Amino acid sequence: MPQFDPASDQAYYIEVFNKGAAALAYQVKAKQDWIKSSQTAGVVATEERIFVSIDDEPPQILNLHDVKGIWGA
Repeated sequence: MPQFDPASDQAYYIEVFNKGAAALAYQVKAKQDWIKSSQTAGVVATEERIFVSIDDEPPQILNLHDVKGIWGA
């Protein structure tokens, strides 16, 4: 999948396809809440496109580090 550009409203897709005789069940799970997909689960007989995009709201980032200087030591 191409890299998302923070300045543009983009959506890319993933092709889920089935070459078997029986229907194929799938699930889509993002590792972060701000990653959105057009489908979260489904059953594919032949093929389906699932669009992936980034949420409009930026993620909350916690600062877990302190920076201390040694100036004047």
